[in-house]
Amino acid sequence: MRTTVPQGRGNRTGRQKQDGQKQAEGRREQARPRTEAGPRGKAGPRDKTGSRDKAGPRDKTVLRDRTGQRPAASSEQDPGTAPRGRRSRPEIAGQDSPARRPIAPRTPVSSPPAVVTETPVRLQKLLADAGFGSRREIERWIEQGRVTVDGQPAQLGLKVSPGARILIDGKPVVTPPKYSRSRVLLLNKAPGTICTRTDPEGRPTVFEDLPDIRRGRWVVVGRLDAMTSGLLLFTDDGELANRLMHPSSMLDREYAVRVDGTLGDAEIATLRAGVTVEGEAMRFTDLRYYDGRGRNHWYHAVLMEGKQHEVRLLFAAVGRVVSRLKRVRFGPVALPSRLAAGRYEELGDADVATLRRLVGLDDSGPVSVRGERRKTVLLQYPELADRKGRSG
Repeated sequence: MRTTVPQGRGNRTGRQKQDGQKQAEGRREQARPRTEAGPRGKAGPRDKTGSRDKAGPRDKTVLRDRTGQRPAASSEQDPGTAPRGRRSRPEIAGQDSPARRPIAPRTPVSSPPAVVTETPVRLQKLLADAGFGSRREIERWIEQGRVTVDGQPAQLGLKVSPGARILIDGKPVVTPPKYSRSRVLLLNKAPGTICTRTDPEGRPTVFEDLPDIRRGRWVVVGRLDAMTSGLLLFTDDGELANRLMHPSSMLDREYAVRVDGTLGDAEIATLRAGVTVEGEAMRFTDLRYYDGRGRNHWYHAVLMEGKQHEVRLLFAAVGRVVSRLKRVRFGPVALPSRLAAGRYEELGDADVATLRRLVGLDDSGPVSVRGERRKTVLLQYPELADRKGRSG
């Protein structure tokens, strides 16, 4: 009968013996003194005695002296460089330990710096150039006492010296930097909207459709009455707005007009020659038939100044009633067909520079690549000198 002997210390298999040897070697390895070699350090080749003599190229061993302290860093290190593996930090006077660079305090948004000018200029011109309004509008503010200079109420014709502090309604104003490019928006005005910033009756205004602006405000170029739709320009440059609206720039306006029935040759000739309405001479510089059917027919009428209700008053002078009125062009700027009612688009830098040149302003300044990629909305238009020569 075979007797089964339980396996213990005195009767182990070969694998168990190998496992025991490995564990014993591990304990002996833990008992040995260790060096401060890096995780990827490798020892050099063995010498004749069987010991390793040198550390490999990746060894991070740090030698210690007899006291157990690390040796001081070498004085041959280049000045201004930090020890390898550490990031240098600037030293701050009055502190023993390095610290982060102090953060400069931000200027409060509610207290912008005062306007600083290089040469004395007229107050209304300075504020108009900054986009706070047209010259006429700013002149009304001055008369109402809303503008102060160095704590005193401003007067019409006042020239502002360098370092003057200008406030509108008690708030400091900031002029744009010289290198900033004027911005111009083109809006396809919807019928029923008005061209004022606020309306006591709560009617929608054209300014509700415009984007926010960081400095100044949008200035409308030539108003349209509530029921007239079409092209409307806005800019943050008061001087550009003034030039675009001033009769001396000789920029004509073109309107699409729908009337009841067709006009006879005599009526067209009368409207081109001019009529007197309410003691004022008015006329179309051009009037042409466009399209129509039945009782509704469209004409394109061109005039120079675009006085209030001038188109409707001219047609009323020959017994016609305007049922629809839409502005389709302002000088070289044409209303694109892609722009839906109530939508706007911003002119590119190249178009803005051309527009400034056509009204006699400097067109120098940076032109961005983004502005160059925008589709132009300008038509071929004669220069200012040529326009004045033709009128003379």
